[in-house]
Amino acid sequence: MYKLYAKIKDDIIIEIKTEAFIKDPTDYVEIGEQEGRHYHEPVSDDIGHLYKLVKGEKVLRAFEDRKGGIIESLVSEIKGKANDVILAKYPMWMQNNLQARFTELLDKDTLTTEEQDEKDAIYDVWDWVKSIRYQSNDFEQELEGLTEQELIDYKIEYLV
Repeated sequence: MYKLYAKIKDDIIIEIKTEAFIKDPTDYVEIGEQEGRHYHEPVSDDIGHLYKLVKGEKVLRAFEDRKGGIIESLVSEIKGKANDVILAKYPMWMQNNLQARFTELLDKDTLTTEEQDEKDAIYDVWDWVKSIRYQSNDFEQELEGLTEQELIDYKIEYLV
């Protein structure tokens, strides 16, 4: 059995070869196996019914998993950066203290002016944290419409 590989550009298969004819497999994505050394279009039935890959066609199922893996990795990176931004400004100990203080303020029947200001300041902190989370969510949603190459090149510019 020989492994069958596809070369992709802009989500389009531009070449399909068996491993016997590939010098650098990093330029290709494995899409299955076939018995012969030479690849003959169309893709043999055992691979064709799963992938339906032919030169020039849009990449379908074979690369959805790969693209999904790239998206999953980027989502993890985006969430990590958002977490870092939040923790840099409000470390966990501070968030815990703010939450405890807010609970105390909620339990009071009436608040002094200073306590109301303190409660409002805690709301402002929470609004800021939510704004970072919303930015993170926006970045994540942006990923879904990108091609595989755009995902590979994707840079998380900022979270403010």
